[in-house]
Amino acid sequence: MTADTSDLRRPQFASAAWLVLWLMVAVWTCHALATAWPYVQLMPQWLLVFAIPGLLFRAIELAWMRMRGQRLQARNRWLGRAISILAGLMAAGGLWSAMDGISMARFESAMAPLVGQIHANAAAPCPPAARYAVGRDLSAYLAESGAPRAPAALAHDSQRFVLALGGGSMDIDGSTLFYDSRSRGWRKVHNDMLAATGELDALRKGLENCKIAL
Repeated sequence: MTADTSDLRRPQFASAAWLVLWLMVAVWTCHALATAWPYVQLMPQWLLVFAIPGLLFRAIELAWMRMRGQRLQARNRWLGRAISILAGLMAAGGLWSAMDGISMARFESAMAPLVGQIHANAAAPCPPAARYAVGRDLSAYLAESGAPRAPAALAHDSQRFVLALGGGSMDIDGSTLFYDSRSRGWRKVHNDMLAATGELDALRKGLENCKIAL
């Protein structure tokens, strides 16, 4: 050991405090992203860009002090920061993808009963001919996830339907979630891309339109 243990108590405490802070930020952000209404890029994602590298650096710094009995010197400090940033950005990207997947899976599970009801009323799916019950689980999900306060748009004919809802985004253009009864799957696309490809317009071409209150 090159430094008295007592001399390291303050920097170890500071490093541990930062470690706990970054960990709390990362956990809160992951929870917020995983439970959010489906989105294409959301502002909290960027917190992970700072939290994960910060967490890794403080872990490296604390481990170094405990193992070597001294603080990180300038050269090793810069090396530790570089490693933390590179590894942290890759880890943050992985967490983005994982939390996005959880968010979408929760949405699909919550919407499944409603989609099933629409399939069951495929011949005449629009209100008032068809009445849809929004169950307790779906109502709770809509409230907890921050769902937009807007009805779902239903386009249909006697053979198929397309159900669309607004999705989240960090910019004003937003995104769209839509279900195609032929593929029996949901898609989540940024509105800029939908405008460029015309994908949703093509799916709804020639279909009748109505709204379903959620």
